[in-house]
Amino acid sequence: MMDMDSIMSLILCVSISILLLLYLDGKKVSIKSFLFENKKWNLNVPYTKLVKEIITFSGEILLKEKIKYYPSFEIKYYKSKKMMGCYDGSQDHITIYLKNHNDIPSIVDTILHEVAHHIQNKSRKKEFKRYGHYTNKYGYRDNPLEIDSRDFAEKNTMSCIKYLESRKIISVK
Repeated sequence: MMDMDSIMSLILCVSISILLLLYLDGKKVSIKSFLFENKKWNLNVPYTKLVKEIITFSGEILLKEKIKYYPSFEIKYYKSKKMMGCYDGSQDHITIYLKNHNDIPSIVDTILHEVAHHIQNKSRKKEFKRYGHYTNKYGYRDNPLEIDSRDFAEKNTMSCIKYLESRKIISVK
């Protein structure tokens, strides 16, 4: 059995570790950002090929959801004031704003986030149609469909990056 001092030391150690993971140089960062911080990737193909490969990576996931088609996509080479990417459910179409991204992991994250909306639209159509209602009720950040999409991207970004490395789409500098 642990004494009270040992328990307090353990709690302090865990707390400091968590703070170190969440705060770096006074800036709050996600654990994913922390993991990618020391890695820089070279893009070995044009951006259109990168985006296509990220969407292709989602193929097995789409099949599990009984979705037969990939979303189409386009790349905008200018900044958007409001978004990193977007999904148009009426067209099954993803738009990615490249200038809003600083690195390849953020591009991967955004595209997977938008693929998640494609999955929602195809497999939970009634719920996806309530997207605007959820945004009005909960706000964008707390919209359940946005939370689900962020979780999907978080869960799949690392394996997608490994997939892109294995296909020589990207490489570590």
